Amino acid sequence: MANPTPDSVFIRGLLGFFCGCAIAGLAFIMLGAGHGWVNAIFSSAAIFLAPVAAVGWEYRGATRGTVLAALAISPGLLIDLYLVTHTENLARIWTFMPIILVVWAVLWLGWQVVAVWAMLS
Repeated sequence: MANPTPDSVFIRGLLGFFCGCAIAGLAFIMLGAGHGWVNAIFSSAAIFLAPVAAVGWEYRGATRGTVLAALAISPGLLIDLYLVTHTENLARIWTFMPIILVVWAVLWLGWQVVAVWAMLS
């Protein structure tokens, strides 16, 4: 979709923004009593990265879409690396909030799949 309408770009960006806000909100819910606040701060980067990935999806097949998707996924992969190596609270979160953790993970990975797919289209 190399020539999307401005309305469709806006709607995709807005959906990405809401997805990012949901990711950040869930991350702060999982924060608990102050443990793991760095993970929540890094997760809140989705507020900016998910809309970029969504707009990149709207421009998939064009150079603009590839660039936007790459701009979104590059810091996303670095944050993934951090989150995977700092899992000290994961067992506690899984015990007390498994549904929130699963929803967060699906949303977090979802925008990254969109970005990768837009890059490869």
